[in-house]
Amino acid sequence: MVGFVLNTRPSDHRDAPVFGLDHDDRLWLRDRIHLHEQETGSEVAARLLADWTNEADQFVTVMPRDYRRVLEATELAVAEGRSVDEAVMEVSRG
Repeated sequence: MVGFVLNTRPSDHRDAPVFGLDHDDRLWLRDRIHLHEQETGSEVAARLLADWTNEADQFVTVMPRDYRRVLEATELAVAEGRSVDEAVMEVSRG
């Protein structure tokens, strides 16, 4: 299975499943934007970082539904001490 995750602003997608950013997503995206700003001197990146608390709320994660189900099944299986492979196979069949 191939997964693809994109962090974008809601108006940048078309009919794709979107999810709000969780804490880890916010940290990862902020780090990427900060690195981009350092390496390129991007004014847009600097502007985003200057008001990150508000700007972060403008981003969403676009992810295929099947990929998200696999990620959720994996996390649950680990938390419950079950086989990850079996959990993934269960959600893949449905």
